[in-house]
Amino acid sequence: MDKPHPVELREHAVSLVAQGNTHTEAARRLCVSIKFVNDMMRLKHETGSLAPKPQGDHGRCKLTGVKGWVERRIAEQPGPMINSGRRSAMSANCSQTKSATTSSKQQDTEPIKRDAL
Repeated sequence: MDKPHPVELREHAVSLVAQGNTHTEAARRLCVSIKFVNDMMRLKHETGSLAPKPQGDHGRCKLTGVKGWVERRIAEQPGPMINSGRRSAMSANCSQTKSATTSSKQQDTEPIKRDAL
């Protein structure tokens, strides 16, 4: 999410409209969207303030339920959370698969002897 526009810009947009400019003219002069000017006028009318609304999830993120578990895991294993044991096991499996594949290909490409038939 982008940062909110500065309060000074918000105030300037409202003051331009209050001076008799249209929302379109105010938006053009300030290089902002017409929606921004409309939103600022609505915000000023509804709340009496032009302060930006608080941003962020405020504890409603997807991982809130597992926060304690993550903190315990980090405390147990400080440092990078890369599971090096799993990587080495995967590497070993890949090399075994490659060697098995290579040997079977070599067997398939060897010429068949007539005596074996």
